[in-house]
Amino acid sequence: MSRLRSIPVNYVVIPCISILIMIFGKWYASHASLWYITLKIPPIVPSKNMMALVWHVISILTTAAVLGIWNRAERTMRFWIIMVLFCLNTILNASWSYLFFYQHALAFATLDTCMIATTAITIVVLLWPLSRIVTILLLPYALWSAYATVVMIALWMLNK
Repeated sequence: MSRLRSIPVNYVVIPCISILIMIFGKWYASHASLWYITLKIPPIVPSKNMMALVWHVISILTTAAVLGIWNRAERTMRFWIIMVLFCLNTILNASWSYLFFYQHALAFATLDTCMIATTAITIVVLLWPLSRIVTILLLPYALWSAYATVVMIALWMLNK
């Protein structure tokens, strides 16, 4: 029992938040499969398996990055701005699943995706001077978010 007490709470809380966001997204996605197949899908949309793989890898890398910055960075104004952006990005990710899969609100989901990409890219830029390793962990997420924005714009345009 003493071993469990020595584990810092952030090593439990941060991964749990990542897992909850993934469960949340998967739950909404599972309730929208009939609607999704009615959409016109642009050719740039990756397969369901590819998307699942990429998002799992990104979730692991992002969780590692948040843990890395939380555990090693000095608590400066830059640090707190990055943390606020991480929280905002997490909320935006959760809201995207709700907007897209539950509300079928393609325009709002597209706007949400743009904000996800903007916060991810901003985090990468702000992190670079603090930790190049953490920044590199987040690069796939920033790039994928930018790509997802292009995909969402195409999906929205095809299904207006």
